Amino acid sequence: MTADELDAHCNPIHPIPVIAAGLQALVDAEYKRQMGLITAKYPEEERSSWYIQTAQAQAVISGSAAATPWLDACAQTRGMPREELAQRIIALDAQFQGMHGFLTGVRQWHEEAIGAIVAAAQSDEAQARAELAGYDVMQGWSNDQTEPAPAL
Repeated sequence: MTADELDAHCNPIHPIPVIAAGLQALVDAEYKRQMGLITAKYPEEERSSWYIQTAQAQAVISGSAAATPWLDACAQTRGMPREELAQRIIALDAQFQGMHGFLTGVRQWHEEAIGAIVAAAQSDEAQARAELAGYDVMQGWSNDQTEPAPAL
């Protein structure tokens, strides 16, 4: 085996879609990690009731006569007025939606940026390979950023 053949065997040139898929997998893993940091303190059983909690909290806040058995039982057990619990649930839901929207936006931004590099490979494969090789999948995830950094 020649030195060039050995190098090609040890360092294969992967197709651009394979490289892009690997980057997207890293982005998706970071998205899941970030979401896990937000939801980790809540057991799955509680998270599965979030839609019930928010619906019943909205009913209480709007003055609806609809039954709110989950919210009523929880408020009574915690020793607080149901209106107070409803306000807390709505505030937490808004906070979660904002964080979830931010993180989903970052994930989708990466997906689009990686896709644009792949599309550009049709006209300049070497440039696309260089951009993919230097692509920073950690860009934009910081909670203190209001938007992802501009595309490469």
